[in-house]
Amino acid sequence: MMTREQLENAPYEAPVTKKIRIGRRMMFIGSILLFLAALGNIVEMILIIVNPSMMAVDLNDQRQFIYLIFLPIASIFISFVSIGGISFVRGKGPFLHWASLGAIILAIYMILDLIIDIRKIAHGVIAASEQDQTVLWIRFIIGIIEIQGFGGVFFFGWLLAKNYLD
Repeated sequence: MMTREQLENAPYEAPVTKKIRIGRRMMFIGSILLFLAALGNIVEMILIIVNPSMMAVDLNDQRQFIYLIFLPIASIFISFVSIGGISFVRGKGPFLHWASLGAIILAIYMILDLIIDIRKIAHGVIAASEQDQTVLWIRFIIGIIEIQGFGGVFFFGWLLAKNYLD
C-alpha cells in the first residue's frame, strides 16, 4: 500500500481508453500516409517542372505558378506534421508539438484544398481539351485521396487520441 506522500508525488497518467488507442492507430497510419502524400507532392512538382504540358499546367498562368511554388512548402509542412504525429503516438520525439497544431491547420488546409480543387476542375472542364480534362480529373482524384483522405485519417485519429477531453 502506498503512503499519502507517495500518492501525492506519483506521476499521473490518464487511462488509455479504447477510443484513445484507436485514435493513436489512426493517427499513426495517417502520419505514414501523409508522409507518402508529401512525397507525391514533390513528384508532382518535379513532373510539372520537367513537362508542364503533360501535367496540364501553364506556367505563364500566375495561379498555376503560385501552386508550383506552394507544393514544396506544403510538402515540408505535411512532413513535419507526419513526424509530429508519430512523435505524439510514441509520447516523445521531434516535432511533438506539431501534431496538435498540425492537425488543426491540416483541417483548414483540407477544406481550402478541396475548394481550390473543385474550382480548378470546374474551370478545367469548361476550358481544357479532352486530354487536359483527363489529367485534371486524375489530379483531382489523387488530391482528394492524398489530402482529404490521408489528412482526414490523421485529423480524426488526433481527435480521438487527445486524452484531455475524455
